[in-house]
Amino acid sequence: MKIIYIAGLEHSGSTLTDHLLSGHPGVLGLGEIASFFSPSHMKHYMNQWGKCTDASLCSCGKDWSECEFWGGVVDLNGLNSDESMTNRYNKLLSYIRKTHGDETIVVDSSKSIDGLAILIENAGTLGISPTDILVILTIKDVRSFSASIMNKHDSKKSLISVVRSFNYWLGSNKRMLDYIKASNVNFSINLYEELCADPSGFINKQLARVGRMTQTGEIDIKKNTSHIAMGNKDFVMRNRERIKYDSRWYHDDLINFIYLFHRKARAFNKYIYALQRATGAQSMHPAAAPKARTADAQR
Repeated sequence: MKIIYIAGLEHSGSTLTDHLLSGHPGVLGLGEIASFFSPSHMKHYMNQWGKCTDASLCSCGKDWSECEFWGGVVDLNGLNSDESMTNRYNKLLSYIRKTHGDETIVVDSSKSIDGLAILIENAGTLGISPTDILVILTIKDVRSFSASIMNKHDSKKSLISVVRSFNYWLGSNKRMLDYIKASNVNFSINLYEELCADPSGFINKQLARVGRMTQTGEIDIKKNTSHIAMGNKDFVMRNRERIKYDSRWYHDDLINFIYLFHRKARAFNKYIYALQRATGAQSMHPAAAPKARTADAQR
């Protein structure tokens, strides 16, 4: 069994990537597994979204308890169990081996360092090798990310709020990339811009990484076998008929102004583009990753 772990920030394409990969019959996309297992996260989630009619729906369209996949392990939900995260992952992977076979490629889009750490640090207990964990770091251009965050919070945009979004993007992505490199796992960069421009090409690159035959023709985003319990609900349940890149930042003077003067964010943004080109269709071992060219990008 191999696990594709999708890391990164919100609004960076993790759920979309998970969903698209699930279009291959040998790939099982499950969404944010660590969030589904976490008691604190699930309590917060239900407090915020529990009244929505689709709050407990899987991407297959059925309630978690009635889903052909999650129905068999719904007791692992953070609202139902107080077992350790490692035990829950262990039971989940055992269930997948039994129902789907050991050759299944599981997509976990939990995104966080904590979720990835559980897999890496407990690989032996989970019956996998660290080399079976392949990480996709999903990153959106800092300017586009800032525009998404401003829109999400529906707040009055100011110089301070945009600078904070740049700082959040820089610090969080830098920590995630540093952790991935230190963990010595193979990884590739998923630029949201590339995914939107050529979804079929991107997905085929990732399938090649895990030894699966690539798909021909254009991807039909509505046809796949994903069972995403936790993820971007707006995309999974309400608006998944097309891939659309949000280009509003192109003409946003404030965001572009701050980009010119935020030296560290601009340097790291350029470094990520270079790193994405270097990884290409192959997994990259951390030792082979190109170094940041500027001191700002290395900090």
